[in-house]
Order: sequence, then structure tokens, then C-alpha cells
Amino acid sequence: MVINPITVEKLLSLPNDILEATQNEFVSLLSDETINRFYYLEMKKDLMSYMKHFNDMKYFYKSSNEYTLKSTSYTNEGKTKTKPNRSLVEEFVSKNVDNDLWTEEVYNHLITLAHKLNPSEQKYLVETFFKNTSEENISEKLGICRKTLQHIKKSCLVKMYLELDIK
Repeated sequence: MVINPITVEKLLSLPNDILEATQNEFVSLLSDETINRFYYLEMKKDLMSYMKHFNDMKYFYKSSNEYTLKSTSYTNEGKTKTKPNRSLVEEFVSKNVDNDLWTEEVYNHLITLAHKLNPSEQKYLVETFFKNTSEENISEKLGICRKTLQHIKKSCLVKMYLELDIK
């Protein structure tokens, strides 16, 4: 299996990749019954927080070459000691590897999710989580009423919540 590492270019192109995913008009919205089984008011808040962290990762990738390691001093019974650089390096590398793995996992889930959404849900996902567009503007762009957008929103959020497995 070939692993293609996540790059800032891939992160920046993700909204377009989502919109260009197989545009399957036959993918249906979830039924009201299914939505009501999963949907709750905190879901969007949880997803917004999760996606904010994911979107912040592109800034991490942009500036990752600018990080420097500094030794940290601490005192122990009045004596100043320097924390060894080795542990700082290990911490730094471990944190970066964890962030890279998490970002790659979320990226792959979002690409998979894009194929499970219909075009309206894809547009809602990109406009809400990547462009911070208001629901009023999204409904205008889609040419639908706000009530119809609410059903699209709930269906998209439930699918997204289940795909990302947010707990």
C-alpha cells in the first residue's frame, strides 16, 4: 500500500475535491426518521469544533518549517537545570506524527464522505465548514428555501457525524 502524505496543497484543494467527487444525483437525503434518531442540537457544534481543528492544520503545515526547538529550564531545589533536548525532540516528533496521522485520517474520511453525499449536501459541507458561509447565503446559492436547506443540513451533518465517528 502506497501512502501519500498529506501536504498543504492537498488540504487547500480539499473543498474542490469534495465538490468534484462523483456527483451522484441518486444519493438521497436521509429520511426524517433516520435524522431524528441521530440528530441533536450539539451535533453541529461538535462538528464545527472538529472541523475547525482540521482546518487549522493547514496553517501548521504551512509553518512547520519555522518551528525551532529550544531547551526549557526548570528549577529543582533552587538549582536551575536544562531539560535535555532529546526529550524535546521526541515530544516534537511524536506530536507532529500524531497530528499528521489524525489529519490524514480526517482527510480520507472527508473524501469518502463526499462520495456518500448528493451535490446539495456537498455544497452545504464546503460552504459551511470551509468557507463559513451563512445558511441564508447557502440557500440562495442552491436556489432553495430555508426549510429545504434545513433538511439538507441535517442529513449532511448526520452522515458526516457517522463517517467521522465523533464521540
